[in-house]
Amino acid sequence: MPEANWQAGGDGNWLVESQTETIGFQVRWKIVRELHRERSPYQDIVVVDLDRFGRALFLDRILQVAELDEYIYHEMLAHVPLCTHPDPRRVLIIGGGDGGTLRETVKHPEIEHVDMVELDEAVVRVCRQWLPAVGGNAWDDPRVRLHFADGFAFLRDAPAESYDVILVDCSDPGTPADVLYSEEFYRLAQRALREGGCLVQQALSPFTHREVLAQVGERLAGVFQQAGVYYCPAPSYLIGLQAFVWGSRGTDLAAGPRRAEPAGLRWYTPEIHKASFITPPALRGLVPATR
Repeated sequence: MPEANWQAGGDGNWLVESQTETIGFQVRWKIVRELHRERSPYQDIVVVDLDRFGRALFLDRILQVAELDEYIYHEMLAHVPLCTHPDPRRVLIIGGGDGGTLRETVKHPEIEHVDMVELDEAVVRVCRQWLPAVGGNAWDDPRVRLHFADGFAFLRDAPAESYDVILVDCSDPGTPADVLYSEEFYRLAQRALREGGCLVQQALSPFTHREVLAQVGERLAGVFQQAGVYYCPAPSYLIGLQAFVWGSRGTDLAAGPRRAEPAGLRWYTPEIHKASFITPPALRGLVPATR
């Protein structure tokens, strides 16, 4: 995997994001200050302060999280399923080494146990040191058990019907995380979910990755009783809309929340929850919906 590609210009240092080069445009991030850089056994890890976007994490030259707007993504990934499930007690998080999804998950007092599975120990260590605002105190929550392991293997070995909600905050399709978008993975997730349980997973954008999103949605719809997609804005990802695909064993996420959201959220509300499932005409039929 390539090391971070820094380009020095007359007005400062720039990081050129790698994945955008494959979808027809290039993103150059203005670096105010480089804070940390290391190479783990899996990837190049860089933490920087960006102009306007705040502190940010890059893995192999792909932006993972920026302080400016990370709460939008993390609140919508976590609270849509957690506020819709009638009684979420056990949660599995796959990926999410920056801690943002974990932070939002533990805001729900009803949750009794959270397994978080992250492949790369270095990502968690770096984020706890250099991006402490993202994970906050969630890392020390006594309900959380952190596993440094392969998410696919962990789910394969999980007992049947052991989780109420599975949140997949992994890298994109077309990366080493590809197996987490496979039909086999979704069948393992369905097996691990209790009746009424649900899975939510980030799935790129309906504009820049239309075919990939359609393929992932079709796989989910072929496995789960109910499945679909919802969206939220994604300013830092520069892809227009962020898609989240979902599948469940009896809980319709599109029906709206059943329980009150935690206090102090900055984006998620019951109204935004419902609005995120409204699909514009241009995107209808992209992801098959089953209810």
